[in-house]
Order: sequence, then structure tokens, then C-alpha cells
Amino acid sequence: MPRIRSFVHVSTAYSNMDREVIDEVVYPAPAALRDVYTSIKRHGVTDEKVIKKILNGKPNTYVFSKALAENMLVDQHGDIPTTIVRPSTVAAAMRDPLPGWVDNWFAATGIFHVTGSGNNRVIFGRKSNVLDIIPVDYVSNLIIVAAARKTQSKDIPVFNCCSSSCNPINFGQLFTYVKGYYVTNKYYDAYPMLLFSQNKWIVSFFTFLLQMLPAKMADVYLRTKGQKPRYAKLQSKVIQIRDLHKRFSNGSWVIKSDGTRSLYSSLSPADKQNFPFDPTLIDWHKFSTTYCHGIRRFLLRK
Repeated sequence: MPRIRSFVHVSTAYSNMDREVIDEVVYPAPAALRDVYTSIKRHGVTDEKVIKKILNGKPNTYVFSKALAENMLVDQHGDIPTTIVRPSTVAAAMRDPLPGWVDNWFAATGIFHVTGSGNNRVIFGRKSNVLDIIPVDYVSNLIIVAAARKTQSKDIPVFNCCSSSCNPINFGQLFTYVKGYYVTNKYYDAYPMLLFSQNKWIVSFFTFLLQMLPAKMADVYLRTKGQKPRYAKLQSKVIQIRDLHKRFSNGSWVIKSDGTRSLYSSLSPADKQNFPFDPTLIDWHKFSTTYCHGIRRFLLRK
């Protein structure tokens, strides 16, 4: 592919979530790619014990495959100028194409809404845990700049597009901002609250007491009115969304972004204005409001 002048691989900062501090380097692979291929070909992907052994400490196949891909690029990129960009949890847009723009319920978006609307009241983790999120347009801008600045080199630069090391926000403070938006712009009956715990039994107990039990009681009332019950089913979906993210909400990482910030500092004033991606520019109170408004506007269509 002789015409390729720059190749940017989008990985994830959580490809190395088994480390508490994540630098802008490619860490050793969790397994040899050939060994993984041989094992899957021999045993398939249905045996959980085999999959757990293959993952080698990684929490799921997503971050495992991302870690493998990074190492494969190091070994096989040849003469193609290559860069790795690692975003953390991608959130709504800060500015482009529109403030708060979001087009799916993945990652933090679903948690923000079910918690702010009062449907989720318990979560795995601690208030002090840092939630590393980054606006989607910051990720896009970094990809563009990284591609434009890449020169011929055998080394692969890594840019972590993350906020935890230079502009951290913890779960407790972020929920306070989300709660403030939903209370001020009231369009749900339930009042938002959130209990934090790292104990699965405490989480299960209060989930039943504060979420599932009221939902079942509401369904009984609907049946007496001849209406179809729906609240218990809704709660099951809410709990499923929450539990999908418990590995992330129950952990806290410091993801270094010195190289990313240095790259941003090297831009001209005009390019800084057109392609912002410095995490220290984020005002979390303002962005949380923008994010919640984006959920309401672009996903709920209200």
C-alpha cells in the first residue's frame, strides 16, 4: 500500500486496565496471537474455562483483542507511518457537530440517563473512583491531528485521549452534576439518588429494595387497572445496563496523557481553536449539563 501516508489505529485506554497507571506506551501482549488462534481453532469459543485462560487476566474479549491488535501493529506495520490513539470512555460531543450530540446509549450515556431519571439508585463502586470520560469530538480531533503530524518512523507513538491524569472527575461529583440537571429540568417522576457499594450483597439488597420492589408494586397497581405491567421489565433492563459497566465503575485508573497534551501544545492558535482535544479544557459542570441536554435532545427527542 505505497500511497498510505499515515495510518491511525483507534484502540482503547482500557486495553491495559489490569494496570492502575497506564502510560502512552504499547505494553507486552497478554498472549501470542498464533497461540490464541490455535487455541480457538482447537477448542472453539463456547468453553468458558478455555476463554478465561486465553484472556489471561483481561476482563473481556474486547480489551483483550485491542491489546493484541496494538502488539500486532508494532510487529507488522512495516514502513507505514502508524499511530495509536487510545480514548477512554467516549462521551457526547463538547462542541462538534453540535454541543451534546450523541447517537447511542453505549458507555456512560445509558448510566447517566437511568441514574439521572431515578431508575437506577445503586451502583458498584465508590464515590471517590475517577470516571475517565472524554468528548467524542476530542477523540476525532486527536485522530485528525495525529494523522497529519505523523512522519516516517519505525516507532509507533501512542496518544491516550483521556482525562483522569490531568483533569479528573470522580463518580460522586459527576452524579451531583447529573442529578442537578435532571432535577432542574424535571421530566421524570422519580427523584434521583445513588448509593455506592463494592459489596455485591449490599448492591443486590438495595437494588431489590429501592428498584425492583417498587417496580413490582407499580405493576400490581397497573394490573388492577386492567393495564399491562411494564415496570419490572424496565428495571431488569436498567439493572442489566448497570451491571455491564460494573468492572469500570468499581475501578479507578490514572491514564497518562502527557504526549497528547504536548501534541496539542505544538499546534498553532488557529488549529487549537479548530481541533481542541486538551482534556484540561473541559469544565465538568458545564459538560455534564451539555451531555444530559444532548441525551434529551438527540436520543429522547424531547
